[in-house]
Amino acid sequence: MKTPTKALALSVLIAMSAAGCSAGQNQPSNSKPESVTELAPVVVKSGFTTKGGNINVLMSSDFQTLDPGNSNYVQTANVGQLYYRTLTMAKETAGQPPTVVPDLATDTGKVSEDGLSWTYTLKEGVKFEDGTPITSADIKYGVERTFAQDVFTQAPQEMNAALDAGGYKGPYKDPSAVFKAVETPDERTIVFHLKKPFAEFPALASRSNTAPVPKAKDTKLDYTNHPVSSGPYMVESYNRGKSLKLVRNPHWDPATDPNRSALPDTFSFSLSTSQATSASNSWPIPIPTPSPSIPTARCKRRTQRSWPMPRSRTA
Repeated sequence: MKTPTKALALSVLIAMSAAGCSAGQNQPSNSKPESVTELAPVVVKSGFTTKGGNINVLMSSDFQTLDPGNSNYVQTANVGQLYYRTLTMAKETAGQPPTVVPDLATDTGKVSEDGLSWTYTLKEGVKFEDGTPITSADIKYGVERTFAQDVFTQAPQEMNAALDAGGYKGPYKDPSAVFKAVETPDERTIVFHLKKPFAEFPALASRSNTAPVPKAKDTKLDYTNHPVSSGPYMVESYNRGKSLKLVRNPHWDPATDPNRSALPDTFSFSLSTSQATSASNSWPIPIPTPSPSIPTARCKRRTQRSWPMPRSRTA
């Protein structure tokens, strides 16, 4: 994130909806300040579970992309947690390092004895926004797209560097090319084949490469206008440079997703303002009255290299 406005906006967004960041409250002048570290969580109100309302997010400019297959941007990765899911997830808790947990998959993966293959099984009942079941083929196609670097110049490459993909160049340049690095023996099983053993592969499976993409809905660079949702929210409208509206995905099943609380009904992004994030009064967010000081949301900044990544060798 390059601007304070975006950093604040997206920190509040994740704090209020996804995974447990908390508000760091400035102390009134007549109060004794608390001694806390920079990342120590200050809980405004624990156990808050009220659903409903809208979150307004005011940003100084548009997202670079909403396409999970073309995303090496922190702001897309943070907001992406609202509308797409991955095989695993780097779950964040304020004041603590992220931990890898299952997301679309039933576990964080099973490795073969030689360390060269990782197998994942999709949870039952996971669906796209149109009610279509998410299958292993959708996961594989999402990974395939990220190899098309002539189309997606910002596609994340850490997973791809680990996979034994030969000279595969994605599904567009040569549609007849076979992608052997990922196999799908049935509709719920995905097998990844690596160049060499890599114990941290479950962290790579949390990257947006594994966000499912239905092949029939792929519109290449235009996919950013309406990425098909596998998460709790979906795109209702997107006016580039002006606004983005996310609404509930009626086919998201919270029983399959313990990582996202999904409390607000909607998110409304204004993409052409330099103001900070605000929440509408329609949602009872547990923040103290902003007087004599205004609390500010503070989340650990998410980077694209939170985990050790494999290095590809050059000839």
